Amino acid sequence: MLDKSDGQMLLVAVKILDHRIYGIYDSGISWETCALRSWLNNDFYNEAFSVKEKTLIADSYVVNDTNPHYNTKYGNDTVDKVFCLGFGELETYFHIDSRNRSNMSWQEYCRYCYNQDHRILAAPTEYAHANGAFLLTPTGAWLYQWDVSYAVGSGQWWLRSPGYDINYAARVDVSGGVDTMGRSVGYDTGVRPALRVTYE
Repeated sequence: MLDKSDGQMLLVAVKILDHRIYGIYDSGISWETCALRSWLNNDFYNEAFSVKEKTLIADSYVVNDTNPHYNTKYGNDTVDKVFCLGFGELETYFHIDSRNRSNMSWQEYCRYCYNQDHRILAAPTEYAHANGAFLLTPTGAWLYQWDVSYAVGSGQWWLRSPGYDINYAARVDVSGGVDTMGRSVGYDTGVRPALRVTYE
């Protein structure tokens, strides 16, 4: 749970649940129009939750901020049942300021993100791993290059925020760093859904 207020709880999956593309490259992508948003709010929503559970899932007003590093605009705000986290939620709930990247080496920045909130790391489920989700192993080359042994077992996951242009989306790297430049939207990356549920 990330937040509890006004009769609602903001939840994010503890693990990476699937491995999917964000959208179609070179199509002027945005969170509003991307394939990942459509999948989360249709196929995933209908298959993952029971009828009773769906009655508890609230509509969330999702703010789609401009990337503060590259000034990439990403379309309109949306109303979603299920969504990916963005820069705003990472700053509010994980206390991670992605702008600190410019003052640190990549290794220092990954450790900063991890030390701010260990929940930034997420392991893929067996299902997600079988679908291709990356998993940092004890023999991974990055362990030696970046000294990120704390991240063994973790994967990478999409943020809804834009990357350095409209064909890239931001992500959380396998070692916990917030990749503001992002990855091409046409590549598969881990999916860690978030939603709000009502409570009494």
